Amino acid sequence: MDDPGSIIAINVDVPKSAKFTRNFAKILVSKTENIPPELKKNFRAKISVEYDFGRCEFEGSVKQNGDWKDHVAFKNGGVMLRSLNIKLKDGNILNSVKFKLLIPDTRNNLNEVLGALMLRELGFIAPETFLVRTNLNGSESIMLFQEAATKELLERNGRREGPIFEGDESLIWSYEDFDNFELVPLALSRMTNSNWFLKGRSSQSISLRAYSRLQKAYMISSMREDWWGIYPNKPEDSLFQYYFLTLLAMNGAHGLANHNKQYYFNAFTDQFEPIYYDGDLSLGEELFIKENLWQAAAQYDWSGLLFDSPAGFFSESDLYSSFLSRVVVHDDMVDEFFENALLKFNENYEAVLFRLRQLKGNRKNIFNNDNILTAYRDLQSEYGIHQRLFSSVVREGDAYKADLLEGDHVALGENELANLVSDNLLDSNRSILLPYPNSKSAEYEQKTAMGTFVYTPGISIDIDYDNHHVRISQTKPSDWVLLKDGNFTNWSLVFSGSASDLPSKQSLGQRFNESGMTGCVNFYNVNFSGASINVQNGACEDGLNIVSSTGEIIKIIVTDAFSDAVDIDFSSINIGLVEVKNAGNDCIDVSGGSYIVSQVIVSGCNDKGISIGEKSFFSVNDASISAFGIGISSKDLSEVIANIVNIRDTPTCFESIRKKQEFGGAMLSIETLDCEGGRFVDSESESLVNFK
Repeated sequence: MDDPGSIIAINVDVPKSAKFTRNFAKILVSKTENIPPELKKNFRAKISVEYDFGRCEFEGSVKQNGDWKDHVAFKNGGVMLRSLNIKLKDGNILNSVKFKLLIPDTRNNLNEVLGALMLRELGFIAPETFLVRTNLNGSESIMLFQEAATKELLERNGRREGPIFEGDESLIWSYEDFDNFELVPLALSRMTNSNWFLKGRSSQSISLRAYSRLQKAYMISSMREDWWGIYPNKPEDSLFQYYFLTLLAMNGAHGLANHNKQYYFNAFTDQFEPIYYDGDLSLGEELFIKENLWQAAAQYDWSGLLFDSPAGFFSESDLYSSFLSRVVVHDDMVDEFFENALLKFNENYEAVLFRLRQLKGNRKNIFNNDNILTAYRDLQSEYGIHQRLFSSVVREGDAYKADLLEGDHVALGENELANLVSDNLLDSNRSILLPYPNSKSAEYEQKTAMGTFVYTPGISIDIDYDNHHVRISQTKPSDWVLLKDGNFTNWSLVFSGSASDLPSKQSLGQRFNESGMTGCVNFYNVNFSGASINVQNGACEDGLNIVSSTGEIIKIIVTDAFSDAVDIDFSSINIGLVEVKNAGNDCIDVSGGSYIVSQVIVSGCNDKGISIGEKSFFSVNDASISAFGIGISSKDLSEVIANIVNIRDTPTCFESIRKKQEFGGAMLSIETLDCEGGRFVDSESESLVNFK
């Protein structure tokens, strides 16, 4: 179920087919060039997937996809063909709950499939994309499957859930009596996952901080009259320039237009990342770039930036294998396309890079907030449209106070603020939250041989370089430290938490704070080798949290953790020993990665001894567990292999279960199990268990 090549067909049955057909006809005969937004209506549907091993059926809904009318067409014989947005109410297809079925020509067919794969190989966030046979109310065709920009897309690409943004197109298409694209200078951004905004105060703090920065980047781009140059990170960060270069080399300038862009805000790095969307790629073609794109690029300094050739990032055989599993028909034409696409991409990349390196413009932010706010207000007046302009928003108790640019104040609830940042609407009226100074709590930063430490003012760090030892202490329970982008080789770390003024579970709020950290000690994008970690009295959601890291750790010891003791996400790590004594929740909690552990000794776990979730592989040779809940929990497409397992004083020895819609069942295999408690396997029989 992980392989697109195992899908024979996707079938979509819309029961109210007459209304669905009339909707199609109304789109065709509408007088606008684009598809009128009011005709993108939801219809209840049944979606089934035929695999080479069986069939799955789901309830869901569909609605018209696309801006232009190339997303509605007739096949030979007059059978309707249309691009659709699909949302499943239950189940998933390749972990996707929301996805599109697109007429392939709207995305240049094979170019989109291969381009998305290549972008992921280069480290960008890109959606799962493949060609698939479909049947829509009896009409058979080949369509392009592409997952939507949601939580599942982030997790597939190894990112923790966070705010997602895109260019706001509501002013661009059929707005009042204006022509399409006439209001592009006023079109800013919007948040697309307002459900995440509403999860809690930390989500809201992160979202508003990111949103304000992105709004400013859009307004600066508008003042420069540059409709392709959004650079929302610090001037020294070249990620978006790298993305600009890569899409130009793919002849994908369509995806660089400001209104086509999508973004993820990574709270760990405090920076935006581009999400690939709708590049209209032409991989095998000679380079063709309009002069206005070179003019846009010339406003920024490219001369000192170093970008490696992409050729070294690809294993051609692996890329070819992945590509073939995502096409319906494999013939000589497909092979020729693949070879030519890689050849031309590398040639085009070098050609674009050569020309960009000649450009020495000014990338710095030369506009202050007063300038851009005034300029935006004046431009709005010139066009004669009315939008309420908010210049700031601050939290007051359980609600917010928003300041209008003209000086008045408006009280907003959380749902109203979510509508404002996601739809640019308030009380059904156009309203815009403009950029404003919105910083997070004070943090310090220290660059070391191990990487960069980021930490709160109450943290003390003592580094003994001679003995490769780091001692960290906490002043209050909310203090945290992060080591990112480094090599923790032959170092030992000891963290001593504050045992005074411990918070209640209720007062913690969300699992993460306004900086996105869940742990007292956090590692992000770190390579471990010969390392050891000792965490004592961690009063955060996690005593130790490791994210997006690799390597080998000799031992991890955690004592008296307030909640989870050890939490590892999106990583590939081998560990010699994990020893935990007393944890307010799980002793070990891993997800989204591969983890091989020699020995586990955990006791006093208030919930689970070992919890493995979200498509992880976990192997342990020898485990000794004492927990108040469950000994070993294998969840959501995870695979757990254990050799010797001894579980004592634990009500339930193990469970193997599916808990989340975007995943499936789990597998648990134990060679030798010694446990007197109960066993649980989910009732839907999606999971497997084998033990002696």
